[in-house]
Amino acid sequence: MDSLNLGSAAGSAYHLRLFMVPHCNLRCVYCNPDAESEMRRTLSDEELKDIITVAGNLGVRRIHYSGGEPTLRKGLCEIIAHARSRGFAQQGMTTNGVLLSNRLKRYVDAGLTQVNISLDSLDSRKNQEITGVDVLPAVQAGIANALELFDRVKLNFVLLKKNEDEIADFIELSHRTGGRLIVRFIELQSNQPVFFSGRVDDEFVPMSRVTEIATRTGSLSQVPVDGKNPNCSYFKVAGSDALVGQIANRSRGYPCGGCRKIRVSPYGDMGVCINAEGFNVRNTTFEHKGEIMRKLLVFRDALDIVAPERRHLSEAKGFWRWGDVSKRGLVQIRSRVLSQARAQEVAREYGHTGTA
Repeated sequence: MDSLNLGSAAGSAYHLRLFMVPHCNLRCVYCNPDAESEMRRTLSDEELKDIITVAGNLGVRRIHYSGGEPTLRKGLCEIIAHARSRGFAQQGMTTNGVLLSNRLKRYVDAGLTQVNISLDSLDSRKNQEITGVDVLPAVQAGIANALELFDRVKLNFVLLKKNEDEIADFIELSHRTGGRLIVRFIELQSNQPVFFSGRVDDEFVPMSRVTEIATRTGSLSQVPVDGKNPNCSYFKVAGSDALVGQIANRSRGYPCGGCRKIRVSPYGDMGVCINAEGFNVRNTTFEHKGEIMRKLLVFRDALDIVAPERRHLSEAKGFWRWGDVSKRGLVQIRSRVLSQARAQEVAREYGHTGTA
């Protein structure tokens, strides 16, 4: 166990990704339109706080809340405040924005420092067709509120045949805000429950389409943007104030090298990768949660020594957000099992203790 000692300097390189709930108030066509989730008990607020505490004790200082839809978690404000009390100076959240305008100020007062908002159409009818709910005015109000409270806001736009005619409109939207609204274009990703049915297979639009349309305005030059997400590249559009991000996991591959995420599912699965099964820590002791967190930090650090250029795009669908929704076993989720023994073995093999 000595090889698993981890100093706070090492932990500071990582960030905690918490999937707060396995459900959402939208029914997006490219994600989870049937509202599927595994019928398991989720983590309590106190267990989430314990996980945040052990991560903080190991030096982790960044946290990101996701879902499902994280604003549906009743204790979210208290959890954000707890994270701040444990030294988390950077706290972000990905949200559909539906409930944001009435709640964001409370989240910010509690310690939230950044927000990503999902929006896939500026047309009310089309937005309802994509999300399954008439929510465009509420989301727009949430975006406006976020721009009042933050210097920059990231807007997530999932590319579809249904909305590719709005790519230029979203680039113009970023320009009108002076680049304060960073539009992140995201290719369809196959780790969502809807992909079991094949209903959106013909909706795929490659990222080259965004580049083609953006360069009609001006050339693209890559720029650094805070976030440290290795699978997102950001660009300034020449002749415009627009800032755009590109997440092209299907056409370019998912670059894993440099990833620093430790993920925790709503059901208590703790792991290093969305394509690898983790350790379940629900109903375990505080000490056990700390032991598992240390092992994962060491394993994550060792991965960048073993395979810094690694990439993946798995067929695993929904595991971290919704649990096993593989249609009662008709299609099996494929995931790499990370055993405790293997975590220690990798650390020993490379003589790596996780020290920065």
